[in-house]
Amino acid sequence: MRSTRSTVVAVLASVCLTASMVVPPPALAAVPSWTKLSLGGIGSFNETGLLRTSDGKLHVVWEQDDAPSDASIRSAVLSPAGKILTRGVVVQHWLGLETTPKLVPWGGGVAVVFNGDQDANAANPYSVGARYWATSTDGNVWALQPGSLANHTVVNSTIAATTEADGTLVTVQGLNSQLFYDVGSNIATPSPTLDGVIGGQSGSGLASPQIVRAADGSVWVGWYQIFESNQGYWVQQILPTVGAPVRAPSSFNANQINSPNQQVAMVARPSGGVYLAYCEPIATAACAKVGLWKVGSAKAATVPGSTAGNLVSLSNGPGGRLEIGWFSQAAGKVNVVWTNRSVTKFSGARTLNAVPSWITVHDLFVDGTKGPVDLLSNEQLTTTGYPIAIFHTQLLPALKLTVSPATFSHTSKATLTFKVTDVGDPVPGVKVTFDGKSARTNAKGIAVIKLPKGVARAKRTAVARVTNWQAASTTVTTN
Repeated sequence: MRSTRSTVVAVLASVCLTASMVVPPPALAAVPSWTKLSLGGIGSFNETGLLRTSDGKLHVVWEQDDAPSDASIRSAVLSPAGKILTRGVVVQHWLGLETTPKLVPWGGGVAVVFNGDQDANAANPYSVGARYWATSTDGNVWALQPGSLANHTVVNSTIAATTEADGTLVTVQGLNSQLFYDVGSNIATPSPTLDGVIGGQSGSGLASPQIVRAADGSVWVGWYQIFESNQGYWVQQILPTVGAPVRAPSSFNANQINSPNQQVAMVARPSGGVYLAYCEPIATAACAKVGLWKVGSAKAATVPGSTAGNLVSLSNGPGGRLEIGWFSQAAGKVNVVWTNRSVTKFSGARTLNAVPSWITVHDLFVDGTKGPVDLLSNEQLTTTGYPIAIFHTQLLPALKLTVSPATFSHTSKATLTFKVTDVGDPVPGVKVTFDGKSARTNAKGIAVIKLPKGVARAKRTAVARVTNWQAASTTVTTN
C-alpha cells in the first residue's frame, strides 16, 4: 500500500542568525537542491537500498525498468558531502526484478540482496524468483554470486537484509500472510534449507519487513500487519533464538490503517537497543504523531513536530544519536529530528521545502550515520509524462551557541564564556569567533574569549563553525 497524495522537499535552515551592527553574520548554509539520482524508468513502489561504509561514502541501489521486460539494478556512490561520485550497474537485462534491493556489508566491500527472474528459461537458476546477491569491493563494479539465499521463491514483496557478526547474510521476505527468513547462502537454487517462518497470528498481511542485528549479536525482524485485530507494528527476535512477537505500543487503532507505505523504520544502535519509529493512530487520524520506541519499553516517545506525519524513516547517527525523518502530508513538508547521544532528548524539527514540479511522494529514506543526513525520496513529477524519479539532498544538523554574559560594559574587561551544543550534548573542536578573536571549544563544549576594557558600544554577532554542522550564532551587547 502506498501514499497516493504526498509531497517532498529542499531545506529551510532552523538556526536564525541575529543581525550585527559590527560584524556581519555568516551566511546561512546554502539551500541545497535536490539532485535526480535515478536515470531510467522508476515505479511508485521502488525503494532505495542504503549503506554507509567506514570511509563515509553512501552507497545507494535501486531497481529501474530500462524497457518493457528489461529491468536492471543501478548503483551510485555519494561522497560524505552528498555529491555523486560514481554510478554502476549491479545486474541488467533481467526479465523482471523486485523493487526493493537492499545493501549490506560484505567482507571489505558491499553486497546487494535482490530477487527476480533473469529470463523465461525455467532451467536458469537465476530465473526461479529466489533471493540472489551480488558483491562489489567499491560499489561500482559488481559480481553476481552463484546460488541463492532462500527456499521460498517470490517476486512481489519487500526484501530486508542484514549480516551476523561473522558476515553471514540473514534475509527476509514476505509471502502471503507470513514472513520467511533465511540464514546464509546455498549453492543450490532455490536453497534446500527450509526458511524460518514469522507469522501465525490472527489475520494476514505481514508487510514491509525490516531486519537488524543488535549490539549483542541478536537479530530482530520488524514488520507491519495490515488486517484484523493484530494490526500494527511488530518486532520479533529470530536469532540466536526465536522470541515471541511483540506489538509496538500505541501502534494500533481499529478505525485506522497506519501502514508505513515503505519499509518499516527500525535500527539497532551500536551502543545498545533496538528502536522502531512509526505512526501512532487515533480514531480520526492514521498518523496523529510519530512515536520512537525502544523495544521492550512500555511506551514510545513522541517525536516533536510530528503531527500528521507519514513515510517515516530512521537512521543511526554518530555517538549513539538517532535521526528520524518523516513526510507531513497535511503540511506538504519533509522533517528531520535528531536525538541526543543517550536518546533522551530531541531537537526541534528541521523542515525541507518541496522539490519543484512534485505531484506525489512515494517514499522517504534517511541516512545520517556520520552526522550530515542524506535524504532520498521517490517522487512523481508534474512535468511531461508524469515521470517518477529518485531524488537526493543532504541536511546538516544545527549547532546551538550560548554565551555568558550576553551583555557587558565597555568600561571594564570582559571574559565571555561560550557553550556549543547539539541537542544538549557538548560539541568539542568548534571554532567560536567574536570581535576579531577566536577560540575552540573543549571537551565540555566551552570556549572562552577575553576582551580588553574599552570595547566599543555595539551589538555584535558571535559565530560557531565546525565541519558537518550548520553554523550557529548569538548576539553579545556592549553597553
